[in-house]
Formats: sequence, C-alpha cells, structure tokens
Amino acid sequence: MLFQITSTRATEKKTMDTVDGIFFCISRSIPMNRHAISAVCLNFLSFSFLSTFHYSHRDNDNVRGRGRQQSLSPLFVSVISWSFPFPWLYFYLMNGERTILVHVCCGPCATSSIERLLEEGWSPILFFSDSNIWPEEEFEKRYENLLIVAKRYSLPVVKDHYEHNEWLEWVKGLENEKEHGKRCSRCFRFNLLRTEKKAKEMGIRHFCTTLTVSRFKKSAVIFHEGEDLEGFEAIDFKKKDGFARSCAISKEMGLYRQTWCGCEFSKRESEE
Repeated sequence: MLFQITSTRATEKKTMDTVDGIFFCISRSIPMNRHAISAVCLNFLSFSFLSTFHYSHRDNDNVRGRGRQQSLSPLFVSVISWSFPFPWLYFYLMNGERTILVHVCCGPCATSSIERLLEEGWSPILFFSDSNIWPEEEFEKRYENLLIVAKRYSLPVVKDHYEHNEWLEWVKGLENEKEHGKRCSRCFRFNLLRTEKKAKEMGIRHFCTTLTVSRFKKSAVIFHEGEDLEGFEAIDFKKKDGFARSCAISKEMGLYRQTWCGCEFSKRESEE
C-alpha cells in the first residue's frame, strides 16, 4: 500500500465529500468544451470504479479478520481518480475559454510571444507545425530549441508530422519567387490551415501564430491569410517591442537562431 489515511469512517466520508465538492464546483463554474465534458465523465467513471474496489476490498478484509487498516481510504481514492487524468484537462478546466493553440515557427520567436500571451491572460498550447523547414535535420533542431523554451514557461508542446513533400506541392510554381513574395503568403496559409485543423481536433476555440513577431514578415499579410479561418486571433507580436524582447531572451537562454526563414528556397536566397 503506497498511501493510507487512518481515520474514522465518518471523517473519511466527510473529507471525501469535501474534495469531490471542490472539484465539482470548479467544473461547474468554468466553461468547458466537449473534450473537458468527456474527461469529467471519465473522472466520474474512474471514481465509481475505484470507490467500488475500495468498499469491496474493505469488506473482504473484514471478513478475513484483517480490519480496516488494509483498505483504501475514500479520500485517497477520490484524489487519485480526479488527479489521474488531470494533466489532460489542465488547460480546459482551469481556463478553457482562454486556451489558445499557438503555431510556433521556432524557439526564439516563441519567447516574447509566450510572455505576451501569458500577460494577457491566455493559456497557450504550443504547436510546432513547420513542414516548410528544410532539411528535416533543421526541423528537428528548431523543435529541440522550442522544447527548451517550453520548459522555461512550463507549457505543453504538440509536434506536427513533417510533411515537406506536401508543402512543396502546395507552393508548386512559386519556387523562384523572391522572399516576402507570393510563395511566403502561400506558406503562411499552409501552416495556418494545419493549425486551424489541429485546434478543431483538440476542441480549442482560438489559435494564433508567432510568425508576426519577426521584423522580416509583414503582419498584415499573415492576418490576411488567416482572417477567414475559424478561431484565428490576429495578434501582432511585433508590438510592445516583441522582436527586440525575443532577441534578448534568446541571447540570455543561448538559443539557436537560424539565418534563413525555413525552406530551401529562402536558404538559397540567404546564401546569394
């Protein structure tokens, strides 16, 4: 037995009811989406199962003459049944209406963007979806640096599949466009569409992108590509000295800062 509370049956029941009441009030007072509601149902089922196991186990022990000292405490059962799925629900239950899926292009751009979102009361979930990046080793390198940033702010990261061939097909015919031209706009659209899709899959009502923090990208162009997408939040992270702040934090953390936007075409242009 890993944990046990020895007390009278009345005290146990009262404490268990108090714990359950707290969680019930939280779930009732905070708006929840369909994923949160499903998870609450899972909590209820797991609690019912563990409670049944508890009383059955205790009764069997009493019959065998071992007494209540070998039984699971209802308080322990209650805490375990509610806390087991808790990591899945943190952003939904605690701040569901302000949860936002953040498309992240790289670790440095994420830094000041995250700070601003937190200051404005958002609960960010980071989404690394950048199939435009080439080669794949570069994709992984940027992802690893994002994990360092996510750890600093204690935020979860969702990693998308690397689909560079699909991205190439998406920008076909625009390979020779100059940087900041039509290919870039098409690329923005590709990443925003994938972020919108992931947000819907996760039941998240809002999403945005850190692309707007870069001084090399026009926020108005990015907003134009996302304005018709459900849940898109047009947040200009360049404002409030966002770019300068991202550079300062990146230097402080020793983050890798790439010298080109991401794709092989931008890399070729940066080397000319």
